[in-house]
Amino acid sequence: MPNAYLSRTFGGLKITVPPVWLVVVLPLAFFGAAVASQAAFGTADTPIWVSNAFAVTALLRNKRACWPVLLLLAFIADFSASALTSPHLLALGIATCDSCEILLVATLAELTGAAALDGGIGPMVRLALICLAVPVLSSTAGAGLLVAFYGGPFAASWLIWYLDVTCGLLIVTPFLLSWTDQSLRKQLLRGTVAQTVVLAGGVALVGFLDFHDKLPGLFLAFPVLLFATFNGRLLGATTATVALAAVAIWSTLKGSGPIAAFSHTDTVQAIQILQVYIVIILLSSLPVALILEQREKLTAQLRETQEDLARVNRAMVLSELTSSIAHEVRQPLAGIAASAGAATRWLATDPPHVDEANTSLERIVRDSQRASEIISRVSALTTREPPHKDLLNVNATILEVIAMADDALQRNHVVLQTGLSPGLPEVTADRVQVQQVILNLITNAIEAMKEKTDGRRELTVNSGWDDENHLFVEVRDTGAGLDPDHTDKLFEAFHTTKPGGMGLGLAISRSIVKAHDGRIWAAPNQPCGAVLRFTLPARRDIA
Repeated sequence: MPNAYLSRTFGGLKITVPPVWLVVVLPLAFFGAAVASQAAFGTADTPIWVSNAFAVTALLRNKRACWPVLLLLAFIADFSASALTSPHLLALGIATCDSCEILLVATLAELTGAAALDGGIGPMVRLALICLAVPVLSSTAGAGLLVAFYGGPFAASWLIWYLDVTCGLLIVTPFLLSWTDQSLRKQLLRGTVAQTVVLAGGVALVGFLDFHDKLPGLFLAFPVLLFATFNGRLLGATTATVALAAVAIWSTLKGSGPIAAFSHTDTVQAIQILQVYIVIILLSSLPVALILEQREKLTAQLRETQEDLARVNRAMVLSELTSSIAHEVRQPLAGIAASAGAATRWLATDPPHVDEANTSLERIVRDSQRASEIISRVSALTTREPPHKDLLNVNATILEVIAMADDALQRNHVVLQTGLSPGLPEVTADRVQVQQVILNLITNAIEAMKEKTDGRRELTVNSGWDDENHLFVEVRDTGAGLDPDHTDKLFEAFHTTKPGGMGLGLAISRSIVKAHDGRIWAAPNQPCGAVLRFTLPARRDIA
């Protein structure tokens, strides 16, 4: 990875020295691959040439200011390797052709975004087209040089040059780009290296059998290559293909396998056919790998989007909670301050007005209780403790809650009726939490009838067994009623249709009932009002 660059500017052209490790590795890799190819055939006109892929990858993985130095290093390595088997003037021409090809491939790949392997099939298609098109020009120039020095047919020299360069670019460049792509490095941290190496070894082993004299074939390794692709995606596909290519080339050079048998003693022809075969295998597996890579990327983006939405929702809930608390607490606190000031004045300046002072003090107590209730509801919603279950008499609990709500019922002129089914069994539940649910339903019903100006304000509390033999408690009111399409939203936190309401009571009630393995829901009451009912787990003995 580039670091600590040393830069110089020459006539407006900025030239940067690449990292030291790359300055050492690139020429050694280029020279080693070139010498190995030439040694196998004893001539510069070799049918195997992968060195240019090293230089192309080095250019694409570094900033443009590094390109002049990298090209110079590749040129020196190319000339040095070619000069071992060719006249120096020819070696100079070969190095020049290769350098122009490397520069053109890298430039077009960068301009078209073909180096972005995580961008889907499009970049890989563009890279393949570039690797197929650019060598047409370099092969023409190179073949002309070979014919000028050694003679022979131009078409044969051109075909050898074109196939070796094109196949080298198509096979090795995706491999190097995938292993140097920063977006794929995360996979290396998850043990993908070992998995990829093992899968590539499996492909190489099957490839060895594929090109063995006793078991001739061509596509036995293809299913294993697909398996490596599905498990390792782009890294798996490119690495397994390179492993297969290495085994296939080694076997063919030894005269093993169906391609060597088909070509008889013409090794160059066998290597050319083999390279076409490998490119076909590669172009068959790479689209699959890219589709899997793109799917992985989209899945990761979807997870990130969901996490972002969750964070936004939490922020919105917190904002609503803060706003609701501020609004709700401000009113009782303002009432407390005003009532306290009035009571102080009455008692200090006008002692006869004791009744008015007592009324103010009652308001202080009521508003204090209201502020405490708001804080308790918020705490109950955010820090709900698991229920402490014990045996509970449902009807007795209902009567206790009615007694608690008596003041609110009288103050709002609500007529209360009860329809408690006798003989209900005791249930296992948290007494305090069940009381809170019933009180929340009664309080919600009272609030729903506050704005009612015509007709009686009636509230009915019932208990009994429903049609499915579930023990239920329900509260009916004669308020404004419910919209059938929005009954489920009643139990969402902060959802309220009452001015100044927080919308926490029913949300808390739902969480309590759910913790008791029950159900709670709402429905319209006929002819007006609403019905809120919840069930508790109990077994009804039917004779």
